[in-house]
Amino acid sequence: MKKHLKNFLIFILVILIGTGVSSYYLGSDIFNIESVINFIDNEKSTSALKIDDTKYNADGGFYYSSLNGKEKDVYDKIYSRAKNQNTTIKIHSDLGSDRILEIASFVENEHPELFWLTGAYTIDTSGILTLKSKYTSDDIANLSEQIKSKTDSILQNVNDGMSDYEKSLYFYEYITKNVSYSDEALDNSENMPWASSLVGPFTMGRCTCLGYAKAYQYLLQLSKINCAVVYGKAETPQGKSAHAWVIQECDGACYYTDPTWGDCFEQSGNEDYISHSYFCVDENEIEKTHTVENKDILPKCTANADNYFVKSKLLFSSYSRSDVKTAVKNSIESGNYYVELKYTSENAYNEAVKKLFDEGQIYYILTAASIKNKNINFEKTKYSENKALHIITIFFN
Repeated sequence: MKKHLKNFLIFILVILIGTGVSSYYLGSDIFNIESVINFIDNEKSTSALKIDDTKYNADGGFYYSSLNGKEKDVYDKIYSRAKNQNTTIKIHSDLGSDRILEIASFVENEHPELFWLTGAYTIDTSGILTLKSKYTSDDIANLSEQIKSKTDSILQNVNDGMSDYEKSLYFYEYITKNVSYSDEALDNSENMPWASSLVGPFTMGRCTCLGYAKAYQYLLQLSKINCAVVYGKAETPQGKSAHAWVIQECDGACYYTDPTWGDCFEQSGNEDYISHSYFCVDENEIEKTHTVENKDILPKCTANADNYFVKSKLLFSSYSRSDVKTAVKNSIESGNYYVELKYTSENAYNEAVKKLFDEGQIYYILTAASIKNKNINFEKTKYSENKALHIITIFFN
C-alpha cells in the first residue's frame, strides 16, 4: 500500500513540475510539494539507526521548538534529506545563509544517528546547502549495524519500570566505564571523524568530548528521554577550550550532563572511578566551569532534585565527621572504594578539607572501616578536589 501511495505521489509531483507549477506551493498553502518530498524521503530512509523523530520534530526538540514556521520548514527539509544520506540540498527560503547554516547545526545537535555528518556545512549563492560526510553508503550501512548491535546490548539492562534518573545514571556510568578519551583525534578531527560521532564510542571505545556527548544523547533518545548536544567552552588547566556536553530532561525537569568530565579520573591513574560532579546539574553549577552557547533558546535548568549528590544524600551544608563516616560505609557496602562528598558553600568545603586531611580525621574513619573490610588501604588514601563545585573525592583502595 505504501509503495503504491509513494508511486502515486511521485507521479503527481512529476505532472506538477512538468506543467510549470511552483516547486514550493500550488495555489497558496493547499498543496505543499516540500511535504510530499519529505514524505518520500522518510519512506525510503536507509539508515539502520532509528529514533522516535516525532518527539524531536514536534514540540519536544529543544532547538527545533525555538524556531518559527519558516525555520522549521528548513529544519524539516534538511533532516529528511540528511537521514537518507542526501548531502546536497536545495533550500527554498528567504532566510539568510548564516541562519540556514545555524539551523543545519541544530539538526545535527538533535540527531546523533546522523553519524556520517562531520559538522561542516556550506551554502552557495543559489541556496545549495552541502553537508560534509566522510563515509560511503556501504560504510554507513556497516557502521549502522555495528552501532545498533552495541546499543541494543546496552539497552537490555534498561526497562520501563526505571525512572529517567535511573536510566540516565546507568548510561552515564556505562559510557565513562567503557569509553576512553582519544587524545590523538583532538587535533586531527578532519582525518578522524569517527571520534566526534557514535562510531568512536560504540565501535572503537574511544572518542573526543563530542563523541561522549552524542553516545550519551543517543542512548537517552532510544529511551524516550528528550535531550540535545550543547556546545560552548570549558575551563581546563590550559584555559578555556571548545567543549560539548548534553542538556536533557530527567523526570520532568531539565539538567546539564557532561559525560566526558565523568571520565576525568582516567588520566590521573584512577580509571576505575567515575566522577558524578557533572551529572544532572543546574545552570548555576555548570556555568562555574562551562560557558553555554545558545543558552537563550534552551530550556532553563534550575532544578536539582535529580542531581546525583542530592539523590544520593551526599550533599552537606556543613562538615560532620559522622556524615563522612556514613558516606564511606554506604560506599563500601555498594562495592565502591571511593566516595564523593559535595558541600553547599565554600566555607563548609574548606572546613571539610581541613578536618579530613590537615587534621587527619579521614584516617581515623578509614581505620575503623578497615577492621571490617580488608580491601581498604587507608595508608595509600588519595583525594581529589573540585574547588569550583565544592566536591571532594576520596579514594581508599
